[in-house]
Amino acid sequence: MKDPSRFQQYLMQNESLLCYLQKSRLEGGRNLTMSTIQEFELGYCPSIEDNVYSGRLMIPLRGVRGSLLGYSGRALDGVLPLYRNSSFKKSEFLYGLHLAWRVALSQGYLIVVEGYFDVMICRQVGIKNVVAMCGTNLSTKQILLANRFVNRLSVVGDGDRAPIKIGNRFDLEVTLKFMPLGEDPDTFILK
Repeated sequence: MKDPSRFQQYLMQNESLLCYLQKSRLEGGRNLTMSTIQEFELGYCPSIEDNVYSGRLMIPLRGVRGSLLGYSGRALDGVLPLYRNSSFKKSEFLYGLHLAWRVALSQGYLIVVEGYFDVMICRQVGIKNVVAMCGTNLSTKQILLANRFVNRLSVVGDGDRAPIKIGNRFDLEVTLKFMPLGEDPDTFILK
């Protein structure tokens, strides 16, 4: 598996993509600081590097201990699928847990959101005990993973009200809330 630093170098050479990531949401960007871009090791895959991820924003996916599990490549030009993932079991993974577990232990709960950028913006504004389920299905294995660190989960769904499926909760206290209509956690926080 390729080292994220290679994709990071390509991103640093791509001024238009860096501009998009740093522009405000009102300007059609993602409102990420350079510090957040570096913390999450965001990168870019040019067409010369890899056909599977060509022209995509590269989001490294790390396990609880920080080991590289794979990548999610986000399309930048409207190409479908919007996300292309390396082969790993999404149902056994919580994005950002390698950064959030220590804070979650001290606070006693985790906030679970749907997407990568929700986690990035939350951390950027100081909400550090947040992870993403990478979709709308919080599986039993993801719940067991979270339960290694906390006994409370606060699941925050996007404002599109897509149905969120939650697996066996075991002994966890799980609350489910939705953002206002049309909002995601990242857009709501930045208002």
